[in-house]
Amino acid sequence: MSFSANRRVLETGYYLAVLFLSTGAFQSLLIDTSSMESGAAGSPVLRLLWIGMSLIAFIRCIRRRQQVARLIRANKALSALVLLSTCSLLWSVDPSLTLHIGLVLLGTTLVGLDLAVRRTLSEQLNLLIPVLGLITILSVLTELLAPGLMYHDSPAWQGAFEFKNVFGRFLALTAAAFLSYPVHSQKGAIVKGLAMVALVGIVIKGHSAGALLYVVLLILLYKGSAIFRWHRKILLIASVLLLMVAIPAIYYVSNNVEAAAALLGRDATLTGRTDLWDFAIKSVFQHPLLGHGYGAFWSPASHEAEAIRESIGWQAPTSHNGYLDLLLDFGLVGIGLYFTSYFVAVRRAVIVFRNARTEDAVWPMLFLIFIILCQLSEASIVHGNSIYWVLYISITFGLYNEVTADESSVARRDSLPNVEVTKTAMQY
Repeated sequence: MSFSANRRVLETGYYLAVLFLSTGAFQSLLIDTSSMESGAAGSPVLRLLWIGMSLIAFIRCIRRRQQVARLIRANKALSALVLLSTCSLLWSVDPSLTLHIGLVLLGTTLVGLDLAVRRTLSEQLNLLIPVLGLITILSVLTELLAPGLMYHDSPAWQGAFEFKNVFGRFLALTAAAFLSYPVHSQKGAIVKGLAMVALVGIVIKGHSAGALLYVVLLILLYKGSAIFRWHRKILLIASVLLLMVAIPAIYYVSNNVEAAAALLGRDATLTGRTDLWDFAIKSVFQHPLLGHGYGAFWSPASHEAEAIRESIGWQAPTSHNGYLDLLLDFGLVGIGLYFTSYFVAVRRAVIVFRNARTEDAVWPMLFLIFIILCQLSEASIVHGNSIYWVLYISITFGLYNEVTADESSVARRDSLPNVEVTKTAMQY
């Protein structure tokens, strides 16, 4: 085997290890993730692993610094958000914590950036599928053969994770990836269909209504993704009609929370979340522009957070809403940067999907839709050592590479007819 082939194998192993580690699977065996203090400090072994992987990514990014700089310039809002996470220590209520987790976020960002530079979106999906599949299988085996291995806070399946909601979000991500994975035969389509049925069954065993809703929506969006290839005028009309239906529906649900929650088998407070959100919103207005500092509001050093926990009667580690967390961390400036980066990514994802004809071209769109949904009732994805942030970085930066590659291929294709005509004329 040649040196380049060996290097490719080592690189693939590195990426697989990063993706597996970033899921957090089985990590509650090493750390008590229910404790806010230990969750921040983590395990010495895990810290060393992440430091090593971040250093490797840093060195690899230095070697490709021209490509990295080009991607950073093309994603200014996202780059500014990462920078803001560390800079927010200047006004943070817990500066040491903000500096620590800000550097962790930077290291994780470098991992995702390195992945975007060296692997296409299709290759990224090929790396992700075996990791998600392996963890899903191990989760099922854990529940069937060693149900006492992981701490359970409920009778629901939690797989390789400490909480059923974390497991549910992981399964929804797995569904998005599996739906996007291309098959090239009828046998492959049958296997894919059976895998999705099994995945839905596992979600049901997890008793996570939110995850089940995400998976159903992802399946519907996957089936209807062809509409994004319609003519632009028709697509615009369809979008307007969709909004005409969606806006009244959202208004109705917001005024009939009890009925909507009952349909999902939940109480009207969404397991205490609505009370938590009311207090969190009040805290947002205390520092609306730049927030309380990245990751600092819910730290043990925050007297305001402690007052909220006493008021609601339980130890909330986050707002259980990604957008509230962003506002608390970064204020209006930060959430503006996040949504700017998000909508730029969505626009590029649609362009890539319209230009490509491969089945996996739908992957960036499904991931971005999943990300916007899951943060409605779960913590923000802007979190270091997390697979959601690794993928958000690798996909967002990778989309720019795909769009520019498409533009280059279109330019070359447009120039081909003139070349062919010239060659034909010379023959005669």
